[in-house]
Amino acid sequence: MADQNSEAYQRMDSELNFAGYPSVFFDGGPEVRVGGTYDQSFFTSAINAVYHNAVDDLNMSVSPEWMGNSELMISFELSSNELTNEAPDKPATPSGDAEADLGEPATFVTSTSDLDGDQVWYQWCIDDFCLDWYGPYNSGDT
Repeated sequence: MADQNSEAYQRMDSELNFAGYPSVFFDGGPEVRVGGTYDQSFFTSAINAVYHNAVDDLNMSVSPEWMGNSELMISFELSSNELTNEAPDKPATPSGDAEADLGEPATFVTSTSDLDGDQVWYQWCIDDFCLDWYGPYNSGDT
């Protein structure tokens, strides 16, 4: 029924991996697509939203220890190496059109700087609605 009713689909999309529906988790879950299709555009926006995310190197250690009496204790440790990359500064409050009619273009302008001089990406969100990511832009560019 999720493909027949927008309310049902929204519930399926927000309740991750509900039984019977295949789910694809991008970059550990910040972007999720519920259901399946051969249409590549179904996945494109999720890939675009996460492909520029920084990825830490991970260190993993697994230590089995025989406790006797048919008992085995397995210790597991996972840690992340520190990134040498600093997050960009919080962007300036956007300036632009205070109001816009639905379907009409609106222009907003902001900028930020990245301490490492890396390129930055922007995403505009109003309440729960977010547009695709825009970028990359050079640090400090408007």
